[in-house]
Amino acid sequence: MPVRLRRPLLRSLSLGNLHEILLGSAIGMILIIRLQLWATHYPKLGGGKLHIAHLLYGGFLMVIAIAALVSFVDRRVRVPAAVIGGAGFGFFIDEIGKFTTSDNDYFFKPAAGMIYVAFLALYFGLRFLRQRREYASAEYVAPWCCTSGAPAGSMRASAARHSGRWSWAQTIPAPPTYGP
Repeated sequence: MPVRLRRPLLRSLSLGNLHEILLGSAIGMILIIRLQLWATHYPKLGGGKLHIAHLLYGGFLMVIAIAALVSFVDRRVRVPAAVIGGAGFGFFIDEIGKFTTSDNDYFFKPAAGMIYVAFLALYFGLRFLRQRREYASAEYVAPWCCTSGAPAGSMRASAARHSGRWSWAQTIPAPPTYGP
């Protein structure tokens, strides 16, 4: 039985910058939330027994970022999506004290430490993803294929590429035919 080698996932060449934007946006959002709550003496949104937690805003922003990334191939979407997704993660993780205590205590003292540990884990996880190996040749070609309409995932010439018979012409799709 032949052995099938698993093809690695292709990484973005702007991985490091996008990770920094994501983390910076999340940290900035937590600081903005905490300063705004301190300056306004911790108001409740909704009034009465109803309280709209800002975790919901975070989930909404993260869904917007994910929807943008899965809807558009264009690289211009990545930076705004990283900012919006990071802000959403900041909104989300800021509520960690509420959801780790039985009495929903937003001001749970260890929450700051848990947020810090979450950011350290995220930072080192993203750093591992970025530095685990050198970029492969397919990772340099993939952005061009994605924006030109060529089949980036398939790149039929994989075997030919490794044997030296690969050419750029193999990644360019054939023009459409019109008429009868």
